[in-house]
Amino acid sequence: MRGLTDWRVVKETPTKRILMRYDPVTDSVEVCEEWLEDVPLEQARQQREKPAIEGKNTKPLAIIPDSVMSRAIREGWANDQDQWAKWAKDVDNRKLQL
Repeated sequence: MRGLTDWRVVKETPTKRILMRYDPVTDSVEVCEEWLEDVPLEQARQQREKPAIEGKNTKPLAIIPDSVMSRAIREGWANDQDQWAKWAKDVDNRKLQL
């Protein structure tokens, strides 16, 4: 069984790492996306302490990590405001809530 050392980083940003490896058994290239959530978590913490957006009619609900936006696009709910509100209020996302 191959380990993680077989993977090579082909692109890296502060929030995402893309890894690839060649599988000689299947003669295919495998791609893996690794989402790094430290940046969005820190942004949410800073927003809670000192909101950057303040307004009478404007209140942001949460910081949306790129991994969540990617999933929303893939699953088809990226433009569904009700789904976003549900996601933002989910207890599992409390560290991203503002």
